[in-house]
Amino acid sequence: VLFRSRRTMQPDQLSQRWRLSAGVGLLMMLSIVLSLRHWGNLRNRLSALQDQAAANHGSADRRPWRLLWQSRLVFVLVMLQLLALVSVVVAATPGRVPLALALLLQPIEILIKAAGVVAVVVLLKLVLRLLLRQWRSNPDVPWQQLARRKQRYANLLQAGCRLLNLAGLLVLLALVLIGIPGISATPLSTWLAGGALLGALAFVFQSLLRDFVAGLVILLEDHYAVGDWVEVDGLEGDVEDVGVLATQLRGIDQRVAIIPNSRCDRLVNHTRLRSGMELIVPLHTSQPELERALAVLQEVCDSFAAQEPWNNTLLQPPWLRGVRQITPMAVEVSVLLVTSAGEQWAAKRALLGQIVTRFEQEGLKLAQVPVAIS
Repeated sequence: VLFRSRRTMQPDQLSQRWRLSAGVGLLMMLSIVLSLRHWGNLRNRLSALQDQAAANHGSADRRPWRLLWQSRLVFVLVMLQLLALVSVVVAATPGRVPLALALLLQPIEILIKAAGVVAVVVLLKLVLRLLLRQWRSNPDVPWQQLARRKQRYANLLQAGCRLLNLAGLLVLLALVLIGIPGISATPLSTWLAGGALLGALAFVFQSLLRDFVAGLVILLEDHYAVGDWVEVDGLEGDVEDVGVLATQLRGIDQRVAIIPNSRCDRLVNHTRLRSGMELIVPLHTSQPELERALAVLQEVCDSFAAQEPWNNTLLQPPWLRGVRQITPMAVEVSVLLVTSAGEQWAAKRALLGQIVTRFEQEGLKLAQVPVAIS
């Protein structure tokens, strides 16, 4: 062995080893360049097909999926070639051939670990789906909360799958790092230093951790779900996505507001289980004719509660609450609507239209309240 080691370290042997490694490395670099060029062409074709589908408002063409998987396979091939190139460079150094072989076999070990982690994540997703379906179909749930249960089911399933994907990625990363040659023999002091570094990073990114914990609380406590109309710190809109770090709201002007979950402490949910809205009917101060106006309003409310489709939308007939307040501009009469979740705005517009029409027929005057123009 000693003679073989001395012979390996001879200048002519080292020169031959380096020339062979350089030739193999150049061939591999050329292969990597060609693979990258092919990958770039696939990405350009995929981008062109996506632009064409967007221009045609969707397309049933299956080519984008095929190109997507081809580009992914070529990208994995490039990564494997880069790892093989590193192995060739390591093998050029005398005494490093076992390490080079370990690096070369590393992708197979990573693929086996990735397959195991993916299988566990898929199994956990199936278990999560079964548990949530059992929770959704609980016969003890009151019928008023069935729609909310279905809404929360979709929200919890989406968030749970995201958490499982994140956990699986972290576990796979830990398994890959542990399997790297030399990592398992790292002394305890190095691991302790790494733990201290992670603690420092957690302190630096404490706002992200706060958003993550707040997102879990929102999901578990059912503050809101996808499809709810909420108001957060002056921002109002439809909840499009409840992530583990932030919530997306789409306003009535179709702009999307992204709010960190930790800032959703002052929250108003307009569509949880049911909705309601107060209508203000301003009567003219000079001739309010209060008794006749109240009688007409009551007739309109009773008629509205019996009409299609509002009889199915209203959870109770419109409640004429009477005079709300008297101001120099108007005598304000309050009417309360209680509807199914999210139907209060349509019911309000329809009822106001019928009130205005009936007041015109009866000759009742409404106050001329100034409207602010923004």
